[in-house]
Order: sequence, then structure tokens, then C-alpha cells
Amino acid sequence: MERTNEQPALLTIVNPVAEPQAHEDDADRYPPARRPATLEGKTVALYWNGKQNGLDALDRTKQHLSKQFDDIHFVEVTGELGGTNRYLSMGQLDMLEAEVDVAVCTSAD
Repeated sequence: MERTNEQPALLTIVNPVAEPQAHEDDADRYPPARRPATLEGKTVALYWNGKQNGLDALDRTKQHLSKQFDDIHFVEVTGELGGTNRYLSMGQLDMLEAEVDVAVCTSAD
């Protein structure tokens, strides 16, 4: 097979890197969430965003917290939005605000 009049291919390799914005004057800043004195009698949301091994981490967290605190309750939440990575819907955010005291969230990368 003979090739004639072909242009060589051009391959551009990019490595996009997010630049930190926290030091910028106009960066979004939020105060830390309130921390309860204890988790006894509290409801804890276990939020999984769909990434690999996140459920394992949340399961282990649930095991440890259940041993450590009496009368602790759990709500397991998987984001309703997104594809492989799951995001919380507005309805889920409203539910979390109304029904849980604290949340444990995983990214599991």
C-alpha cells in the first residue's frame, strides 16, 4: 500500500490542571459546619457520590460509629443527578437539611 500526498498527523497532548482559587479575593468562602458535642441520638447521612470504594468507606464508618455511639441513626444517600459521579438533587439537599444532624461524604479517589 503506497501513501501519497499525506500530511503528518498533529497530536497535541494537554494536561489540564485546576488552579487553586481559594487565595483569590473573590473566592467563595463558607464558615465551617457546626460540630455537635456528641453523635448519640443523632441522625447521620452517609453520602456516596458513586466513586469506586466509597461504599466500603461509608460502611466501615457506619460500623465504627454504631459501636461508639448509642441511639445513632443513619440515612444512606446516593446522588440522584449525574452519570458515574453522582450529585445531590435540590430535593435531596432539602431532605438532608430537614432530617439529618451531620453528614459523612466520600469522594473515594
